[in-house]
Amino acid sequence: MPKGFWWIVEIAALCAFLAIPALTLICYDALPATIPIHFGPSGTPDGYGSKATLIFLVVIDTIVFVVLSTTPFFPNSINMPGPRTAESIQAGIAMTRILKLEVMLFMVYVTRMIIQTAHGNANGLGGIVPLLFVFALVSTIGAGFYTSTRNAN
Repeated sequence: MPKGFWWIVEIAALCAFLAIPALTLICYDALPATIPIHFGPSGTPDGYGSKATLIFLVVIDTIVFVVLSTTPFFPNSINMPGPRTAESIQAGIAMTRILKLEVMLFMVYVTRMIIQTAHGNANGLGGIVPLLFVFALVSTIGAGFYTSTRNAN
C-alpha cells in the first residue's frame, strides 16, 4: 500500500485518469464528426478520423491505468537492472507510480487538445509539450534505474 507522498501521487493519477472520460463525455456530442487523431512532429494535426476515436482513447487509457495501478502488487513483474533487492523493488514501484501520473497527465492534455483543435480553438498539441513528456518519461526511467542499481555491488 502506498504511504505518505505516494498517496498524493496515486490520487493525482486517479484524478487525471478520471478527467479523460469526463472530458470525453462532456464534449462528445458537441464535437464534429471528424476530429484530429494524429499529430506530426510539430504537434499539428496530420490525420483525421471519426470522433468515436476518443472512445477508443478512453479504453486504451483505462487499460494503461489498470496495468500501471496493479503492477506494484506484482513487483516481480517490474524488470529493473541489477540484482533484485528490497531497494530495487521499491525503486521499481516508485518509478511505476510516477510513470502512471506522467502518462495520465499527458493523456488528459492530449484529450483536451484534440477537443480544442476539433472545435477550432487550437491547432494541435504544440511542439514543446510532447517533448517535455518524452523528457519526463526518460528522466523517470533513468532515475528509477539509477536508484535500483546504486547500492548494487
